Amino acid sequence: MKITGGLAKGIRLEVLPGDRTRPTTDRGRESLFGSLAAFVPEAKVLDLFAGSGSLGLEAASRGAESVTFVESHSATVGQLKANTEKLKPAGVDCEMKVVTRKAEIFLREPSDAYDLVLIDPPYSFFDDEGLIHSIWEKLSEPGWLSEEALVVMEYPKRKQPGCGEGWKVLKQKDYGGTQVAFVENVVRRSPS
Repeated sequence: MKITGGLAKGIRLEVLPGDRTRPTTDRGRESLFGSLAAFVPEAKVLDLFAGSGSLGLEAASRGAESVTFVESHSATVGQLKANTEKLKPAGVDCEMKVVTRKAEIFLREPSDAYDLVLIDPPYSFFDDEGLIHSIWEKLSEPGWLSEEALVVMEYPKRKQPGCGEGWKVLKQKDYGGTQVAFVENVVRRSPS
């Protein structure tokens, strides 16, 4: 697996063996970030369920101002931190912060507003509708998203992103057994 664009293009990322992480394929990331070209430069990015960090690292390589990676599994966090270090020699000037915490716990604390939120949880996450709902509900709270923020969620084809009230799916892309939804908070965009 390697970075597909930006300053760190071609740099190989390490992934722990086993099914703990399910990184987005190189081709899938390249296509996804082609769609996000206008959102990434200078963006404050949140990578929830970061795993190997492939999505957030791709954003960092392509000009994001900052990336916050949230991952709860300690061995995966170690690999993620090692992957962030690989981008520095390529001249990637992005503030990268790794938070060792479950996403739902991370979202309980106040935050700076993010411009782009990348959500790529384990597929078992979609078996718990309450957990899905709580993530969207927390992101709806003031302070989490900038006014023009975009949320991108990767999910299994047989499921739905479960956005809930106040969210609008702008488009969906199909990558084999995976789908990606591009979502905005319509309440945030409504005139006062």
